[in-house]
Amino acid sequence: MTTLTVEAFRVRYPEFTAAVASDAQVQVAIDDAVPWLSEVRWGRFYTQGLAALAAHFLKGSLASGRGQSGAAGAITSKKAGDISLTYAAPAGGTSDDVWLASSLYGQRFLALRRLAGMGAVVAP
Repeated sequence: MTTLTVEAFRVRYPEFTAAVASDAQVQVAIDDAVPWLSEVRWGRFYTQGLAALAAHFLKGSLASGRGQSGAAGAITSKKAGDISLTYAAPAGGTSDDVWLASSLYGQRFLALRRLAGMGAVVAP
């Protein structure tokens, strides 16, 4: 069984320094992500997928700890006076994927999931 360590996670995503997220916070995100993936099904994409999902979880956890909440999606326009933001509608996929598409890490997870889910491809 492949395991993702806190150290390996930080190498892959150096933006999550110890000053941003403690080792314990990173480990909890990794532990939370493990049941979401099957190493057998994900194969060579397993570690990347696990790290991406853990990073998505960690980003959300850190944001909620700062009083920010909710997945918004990509900002398509901004306005400074009287503050106005417009968010893009989620791209294809299921409505269950909207929360994943709200971060770059979740988007990477979705891309990897598509690759892992392709299975055997046979050309005529």
